[in-house]
Order: sequence, then structure tokens, then C-alpha cells
Amino acid sequence: MMHGTSMLAGMGWPGVLLMLLLWGGAIALILWGTSGLFPTRQVHIETEALEILGQRYARGEISREEFLQASEALRPSESEPPTHAHQHPGGHGR
Repeated sequence: MMHGTSMLAGMGWPGVLLMLLLWGGAIALILWGTSGLFPTRQVHIETEALEILGQRYARGEISREEFLQASEALRPSESEPPTHAHQHPGGHGR
């Protein structure tokens, strides 16, 4: 019969530290595993592509029209709803 003692009291300090390490490792593993669900790298790649496009335009390699068309296509699309072309005036004209 246990009188006012907890489960960890019998393990001592090494047991408490081991338990904290196990829980910390489990939480870290979950966070690492779910970090791929958030596309921060994709935004970085799109920003980099826009910078390269701007440099090409500045060097005269592409026209203004090509620059505008490509920059519109490269803008981050995560904020756009799937039906963006139908909600946007002039979105259907190609």
C-alpha cells in the first residue's frame, strides 16, 4: 500500500530525468515530423524566383510584358482560393 508517494518517487532522480528526456524526445519528434506540413521552403523558393525574374528584367533579357506575366504566375498562391479565376474580374480572359 502506497502512503502519499507518487509513482516517480520510487525511481529517484535518474528516473525522473529519464522520463523528462523521453517526453521531450517524443514532443521533439512530433514537431519535427509535422514541420513538413507547413510550406516555408516553398515560399522561399517563390521569393527567390521573383528576385531572379527581376534581375533578368533589369538586364533587359525579358520584356515588360514577359516580366509581368511571369511575376503574376510566381506570386505565392497559398492565399488564393481554388476558385480564384472565377472571383477575379477578367480572370477568364486568356
